Amino acid sequence: EPQQQVQAEVQQEQQAQPQQAAAGLILRAVLVRHAYPREWLPDMAPAAQELVRVVEWKLARGKFRPNLVKFARAHTEAIAGEATGEALARFAKTSGDEDENWLAACLAPLVSLKGIGPATASAVLAAATASIPMMSDELIAVALPQATSSQMYSMPRLQALVEATRAKAKKVGVSPREVERAIFAEAARSKKPKANAAKTTGVKRKAK
Repeated sequence: EPQQQVQAEVQQEQQAQPQQAAAGLILRAVLVRHAYPREWLPDMAPAAQELVRVVEWKLARGKFRPNLVKFARAHTEAIAGEATGEALARFAKTSGDEDENWLAACLAPLVSLKGIGPATASAVLAAATASIPMMSDELIAVALPQATSSQMYSMPRLQALVEATRAKAKKVGVSPREVERAIFAEAARSKKPKANAAKTTGVKRKAK
């Protein structure tokens, strides 16, 4: 039955990206919410809560900005639900080949919310579809090495990033989201630990 198919799809999405369950499963469910009856997924979290979790997940991967979490928590269920649902609905209706502003049009409802910029909005789409990468610093450094800091997180920069990542994904036979994750994982693996890491953990080393 359709209801069982929807539930199976949500479970499959959760299993495919366990480290992003707070974003991938939840935002996928938002997309489902606007296409199927709400009661088909009774355990689905409210849209406002989903948006906060995405913001928290994104900040956990980069520089933490507490004000962004505060802004996300201030959005009501009606506002968060309408913005998220409209953005995902627009994306579902586009092929990405219409014009150079297609991505900006899809994300417009989200970036209109206080505290939600192109990078965070891309995390929403990346959680809902594998065809869009999240706008991470690590991906920018690899895909757009000549990028300047003046427009680092602008919509034109995101558009260029998506196009470059899609081209790479097509070449190696994976999804754009997988390209971003691979780059992020490699950057995290090769990052050198801070010299005072032992002090910040509160664990004292025994003298030999």
